[in-house]
Amino acid sequence: MELDSAHFAVLDVETTGLNPENGDRVCEIGAIKLKAGKEVARYHTLVQPGIPIPEEARRVHRISDEMLKDAPAFGEVARPLREFLAGTVMIAQNARFDLGFVNAEFVRSGLGRLTIPAVDTVT
Repeated sequence: MELDSAHFAVLDVETTGLNPENGDRVCEIGAIKLKAGKEVARYHTLVQPGIPIPEEARRVHRISDEMLKDAPAFGEVARPLREFLAGTVMIAQNARFDLGFVNAEFVRSGLGRLTIPAVDTVT
């Protein structure tokens, strides 16, 4: 893969907790698409998780239930997000965490898991 022609998606996800398998959900997604080191697109949305934001999570990301009252459910943003990420290399801090949540939401929405490469900035 030529790095100058590759598209990278720098992704950040905020959630209601730490484990999508225990019912925690995505409440915000932001991504910036880069090519040759230059920004080419942005994607951002709050997401209505369908459950109240626990106090511990609210202290970390400062997203309140009030902020999410009119936000779309993940199912409403799943296809546009998937199209945004298609063909990219995902870059994230703790990529396994973010990708785990995004994939759990895609599966819940009836879409398959993402099959894009991911780079973790922690490692």
